[in-house]
Amino acid sequence: MDLRYPALCVLLVGCSPGGGGGPDGGGGETLRVDLSAQRIDWVDGVAAASTVTVTLIAPDGAETDVTDVATLEVEPSSLGAISDQQLVVSGNAVGAGSVTATLDGLNDAETFEVFVEDITERRTLEE
Repeated sequence: MDLRYPALCVLLVGCSPGGGGGPDGGGGETLRVDLSAQRIDWVDGVAAASTVTVTLIAPDGAETDVTDVATLEVEPSSLGAISDQQLVVSGNAVGAGSVTATLDGLNDAETFEVFVEDITERRTLEE
């Protein structure tokens, strides 16, 4: 009995092409969202800036900045919005939120928290 052919068939099945690295994200690509600051303080009407960066990570580990083409969303929207790759808080709400990035069927999120303080008002009350 010649066993070379069944072994060859198993080898070929094991090597069959799978999902590629196309735009559907089926090729093992991942997306990563980073914020330069996860704590954002709004003090006397001025908020600290937090830069948003979205990175596409290829299966081989190569990283590409895709911030300018990814769709970005802030939840809850009452905390703020994204403008020019910056998380801009509204100052009307406090608490925890997240920035979600979506690109070609891939998504990732990063959390942040907004704190609002009116130092001028506090000084007036203390005097």
